[in-house]
Amino acid sequence: MFANKEDFLYFIRKYIAASWTNSIDENDMVKVDKSYVSKEYRNTTSDIIYKLKLNGDDVYLYILMEMQSTLDNTMPFRLLLYMTALLSDIFDNDKKIRNRADYKLPAIVPILLYNGADEWNVTQEYKQYTRNSEIFGDNIINFKYLLFDLNRTDEEKFEESVKTLVDYILQFDYKRNEIDINDIKKQIPEIAKDLNAEDLAKLSSWIRHTLYGGKLPPKIEEEIIAGFAKGEGNMTHAFERWADRQRRESKNEGRREERQAIITKLKNYGLSDDEIKKALSTKSKPQK
Repeated sequence: MFANKEDFLYFIRKYIAASWTNSIDENDMVKVDKSYVSKEYRNTTSDIIYKLKLNGDDVYLYILMEMQSTLDNTMPFRLLLYMTALLSDIFDNDKKIRNRADYKLPAIVPILLYNGADEWNVTQEYKQYTRNSEIFGDNIINFKYLLFDLNRTDEEKFEESVKTLVDYILQFDYKRNEIDINDIKKQIPEIAKDLNAEDLAKLSSWIRHTLYGGKLPPKIEEEIIAGFAKGEGNMTHAFERWADRQRRESKNEGRREERQAIITKLKNYGLSDDEIKKALSTKSKPQK
């Protein structure tokens, strides 16, 4: 979602709401095709970087998305590493101009998006992560990152009369642990009215990955998109059919595991493959 600059700009204006966000021109925004997240965190964290113009100067928005259930008290230092790596790349690319008297590095604004259950109580100010910071005042490194803590967001922000893809995804993610298909079903007419075909496809994909662990078959997903577009219950029926099939497959998998356990036991008793096959295919006859 945030790889789309229009969606991201809408998000920071509504949910971050810093005064400078209104000065951003979407036409000046360019997504930087690089990640600075270290290997250790790539399963739980992703980042997106936008380069834009403010007052005629380059500015970088560094967005770190923390998708884990536990707090990370090392976040101030991690953000320092990521931003320093970005600045290092910029500095290296500016070899021809960086010795000029008027040369300055661009501003980097760190933004942390967190959707864990526990309240994010990690310090947002880097100097608070530094021992004896009060002694040295402004003579030590410091910055403060912007924080969006989804589960501490005022729910009224999701309930406005006109909603976008961003609002629906954040609303469903906010209620992720309690939402079910009936909750979504009630909103089908409203969703179909608010979103275009492209955004309906994105929302459907989010539902598949987040609410159903990525296991929703493409055919069912197509039916869901069609249901959204028509504002009808096709989407619900598609989900229900898929859920029934999942239950049947789970039951069959249990039977296969039980059969395999019997085969293993018979092999341990010394029976040959033919004898096992015959034993398993023999139907018990009713006793008189």
